[in-house]
Amino acid sequence: MRIPRLYTPNILEIGQVAELDDEASNYLGKALRMRAGDALRLFNGSGQEFSADIQEVSRRHVTVIVREAFSPQVESPLSIRLGLGVSKGDRMDIAIQKACELGVSEIHPLTTRYCDVRLDEDRAARRVAHWQKVAISASEQSGRVCVAQIHPIHPLETWVGSTQSDLKLVAHPGGETPLRALHTGPHTLSLLIGPEGGLHDLEVEQAVMHGFHRLALGPRILRTETAPLVAISLLQHVWGDFSTL
Repeated sequence: MRIPRLYTPNILEIGQVAELDDEASNYLGKALRMRAGDALRLFNGSGQEFSADIQEVSRRHVTVIVREAFSPQVESPLSIRLGLGVSKGDRMDIAIQKACELGVSEIHPLTTRYCDVRLDEDRAARRVAHWQKVAISASEQSGRVCVAQIHPIHPLETWVGSTQSDLKLVAHPGGETPLRALHTGPHTLSLLIGPEGGLHDLEVEQAVMHGFHRLALGPRILRTETAPLVAISLLQHVWGDFSTL
């Protein structure tokens, strides 16, 4: 049987007895029907993974005892900050899920000229909280020991003017310079991807004014949920943990 792997916000230490939150407890106790003595893996975003045994299962809570700590080498040496135009439906969920699986460090949802999504403050906060859960689930599934941070929604112009990285790229036709010619080996990288309607030319020019380089993703037009996957895979292949494949 595969050992379940879960995120917890708790501080974890070897020998510690920890009570899991309601959502994790409900999943283990009701969905998986786990019992005292069963094994599981925990991580809290600190860069380590912990083996644990269930100590007690009640109607509402699951208590575990932490056994060992591990430091699996699953995080990329390239820290990618993804600025992503907010899209409708499940496109945003898919893009965030796959970007997290591919190793991004941060995701900044952005409002743009062609963004069709309009949210008030409360709905925006709920959407960001939902996307953070998507990121956590992606880390649980993919074996990551860190969780990408989902930032509050901001206008594109705010982000392109404030993000600081060794290299900054905007996905848009017209980029002809090979990636390796842009930098010998960045440690941090900011990547801008537009929403389903794409980026306006003025938005691209604004990004270029702030040090972004145009990145062409081939001769075809990619959907907003496809473009991040292609771009991040390319970047991981050139400078990240796909470079040894």
